[in-house]
Amino acid sequence: MLRTRVLTALVALPAFLLAVYALPKSLFTALVLCATAIGLAEVIAFCNCKTPVSVALFIASLSIALFVLRQSGSTSLVCAVVSALLLLTCGVAVKGGDWQLGRAILPFLGPLYVSALFPYFALLRNRAGGIKTMLLVILLVVIGDSAAYFAGTRWGSIKLLPRVSPNKTVEGALASLGSNLLFAWIWWRWMMPQTDFKTLLSSIAGLNFSAQVGDLVESALKRLARLKESGSLFPGHGGLLDRADSLVFATIFAYYYLG
Repeated sequence: MLRTRVLTALVALPAFLLAVYALPKSLFTALVLCATAIGLAEVIAFCNCKTPVSVALFIASLSIALFVLRQSGSTSLVCAVVSALLLLTCGVAVKGGDWQLGRAILPFLGPLYVSALFPYFALLRNRAGGIKTMLLVILLVVIGDSAAYFAGTRWGSIKLLPRVSPNKTVEGALASLGSNLLFAWIWWRWMMPQTDFKTLLSSIAGLNFSAQVGDLVESALKRLARLKESGSLFPGHGGLLDRADSLVFATIFAYYYLG
């Protein structure tokens, strides 16, 4: 299992970085649409809907994704979806995965999570300076996730939100934030000394917080669906949503606040 996880990571991450760096805008947008379709298939499968309902949800959700791309984003829709997802996560944190209202909302909010937010991968990357920003977001998320995993495994004892994600700890969350702030200091000291350090620090902290919240949101969706992983697209790593969860909210934050 460990070997499979390592091999998958060594292939998937470099392939995604290459796509971000090298693909023309149109091809990258097509790639994001394909990822959106896969994510929708995963999240709709959570709900165990009958085939006609699943097909209708898929078509309607993909139409929303195309609308967001065509409009170059939809601030009001994003705010509504993100707010609903945060409320849902708070509800799971209090009531657990058996929360009936949350399970009733899942078939509607789950697809909106993917269709309204995934297009921002293309919107951020394809705008002026977006490639550098997207690569920075990916780097920070990878650093933060790695620090959280190792610190949580080694020293983690205080559960963060056990009803949402039983394995996440306060120590891991702090390690994730600390690793990103350390990166911000190194980046400022050696690469961008002319940049206001407080502004850079707050931006990186905001991005890290967004990434960690995104991870918890996807975990809440899985708790309501009573699933450990969103799918099996990446052997040893789960589904697409499992790999993209931290990146989704971090990308939204970068699009609106790091422009």
